[in-house]
Amino acid sequence: MTALNSLWTASRGEQVISCDLIVSGHGQPILRCAFGPQSVIRSQCIASADAAAEVAETWKAALMQQGFRIVSRPLQS
Repeated sequence: MTALNSLWTASRGEQVISCDLIVSGHGQPILRCAFGPQSVIRSQCIASADAAAEVAETWKAALMQQGFRIVSRPLQS
């Protein structure tokens, strides 16, 4: 079973990029930014949820410097 946790979504005009943490029952979790399921921009194996949050923030900051804006974030519990 694979779980997909959305961390944030950014947009710039028609471009929309999502950042997701993919956790499967097999192997290491993967942090992925993509235009869609088949258009991966960047992905990285991640050791922990804390590490995923740090890397995702770095990727988000880089996109914001390129003119993207954050349009959604995960719900806070």
